[in-house]
Amino acid sequence: MKPLIVNHDTLQDAVRDNNMLVVDMWASWCGPCRRFSPIFEKAAESSTDVVFATFQVDESEENQETFDATGFSTIPTVLAFKGGTLFDATSGALGKADLTQIVDKLRASAQS
Repeated sequence: MKPLIVNHDTLQDAVRDNNMLVVDMWASWCGPCRRFSPIFEKAAESSTDVVFATFQVDESEENQETFDATGFSTIPTVLAFKGGTLFDATSGALGKADLTQIVDKLRASAQS
C-alpha cells in the first residue's frame, strides 16, 4: 500500500492507530531524501503488516517543530514505532539495506 502522508496534526494519530509504523521524515530540498524516497515507497507497497508514512519536515513551521522535538537534526530520519512507542530510529543517507534492517527488527520484535 502507498505510504500514508502525515504531518504535525496527524502523526500522533498514525502512531496510535498502527501497531507497527515506519515514518520517513524528509525535506524537499534534501538530495539523500529524494534518493531514499523510491526505496521507501517500494517497501511500503510490498508490506502488508507494517504501515509506512512520510512526513515532510519543510512543509510547515509546525512540521519543523515536530521534527526538532525528535532530537534528530539530520534527514532523512526514519522512525519505527511499535504499539505506539518509538522502537528504533536512524538518520542520514539511508539505503535499502538500512530500511530492511529497521523493518526486520520491528517484525522480529512483534513475534517475541
